[in-house]
Amino acid sequence: MEDQIFARLKKNVKTNSRPNSLLEIAKDIEWLRENYGNNKRIASELDISSGMVNTFLSALKVSENIQALISARKIDSVFSVHALKALPPNDQETVALEIAAQKFTSQQARALVPLRNIFPSEPIGRLMEVIRTTKDNKSYVNHFPMPDKEGLELIHSRINKIASPEPFSLENIDNIGVFRISKTGVKKMREDANLKKIGFHSYLLALFNPKSAFEEGNGQMMN
Repeated sequence: MEDQIFARLKKNVKTNSRPNSLLEIAKDIEWLRENYGNNKRIASELDISSGMVNTFLSALKVSENIQALISARKIDSVFSVHALKALPPNDQETVALEIAAQKFTSQQARALVPLRNIFPSEPIGRLMEVIRTTKDNKSYVNHFPMPDKEGLELIHSRINKIASPEPFSLENIDNIGVFRISKTGVKKMREDANLKKIGFHSYLLALFNPKSAFEEGNGQMMN
């Protein structure tokens, strides 16, 4: 049984042309966890990361209605399912139906998760529309709570010092801030985050918060 499951999984986990649905893959992995060993052992046998094992298991952590869409392969991106799992339960089905109807992409679903975390009280449909309007493949896009004029000027100054001479923009869409910058510009920001010895997510939270103790240009994050 174990050998059969491993053989089936190896045909599924490292290809986009999977013979089985994500729900079937997740059930196989769950069986191995219960009967074979932990994620690390399974990952080693399948030659994928432990994190990817958990990503596949996301199919078991969404509602039965969404699992039905996954089983029918109307949702067939592991990263879409992982994003759905990360959203609040009340949002998941709305987003899942849009994905199944091919009106919302895997990339958009992944971008929606941090936006929902920033704006927990906004209607999910409004946030999805913001993602549709702003997310593209040509530039890096991030969203943030829109501050007052003085705060926005401070954020602009911070980014300009870090990413210059790369062009960037800060827009206001219904009081949701939209930041765009080139991929070269965001690379400079990641380098600055490394100098400050802070994770990029925490770095962005500080960068876009005018009240945060964010210090530009000297390789340190103030306490």
